[in-house]
Amino acid sequence: MSFEMRLRRIEQIEQEILRKASALMEDGASVYQSDLFVIGATKRVLSLASGFRILMAARNFTCGAALLRMQIDTAARVHALKLVDSMDALCKAVLSGQRFDKQKDREGEFLGTIG
Repeated sequence: MSFEMRLRRIEQIEQEILRKASALMEDGASVYQSDLFVIGATKRVLSLASGFRILMAARNFTCGAALLRMQIDTAARVHALKLVDSMDALCKAVLSGQRFDKQKDREGEFLGTIG
């Protein structure tokens, strides 16, 4: 697959993420703290992917690698929602300004020490 095709594929994935995220939000549905967290993560993923494409097209691989690291961080945070007893309690704490890595999973381990 050519470099240009790979960049177009990233753009296609961005559109797919946007469609799937939109489908999750139904009119009149209740909105929970975890919904707000995932909406923010989705926005971050889409923004980072857009910036990554621009940097790759400019052959700025060093800055692109930094954005890739931020994508991995976002994926890890969303994955961590599965590791806690209450997704909404975790999201409420984080959205109120508490540090993510200082929250604990259902085993009592800090999320910052996973892995």
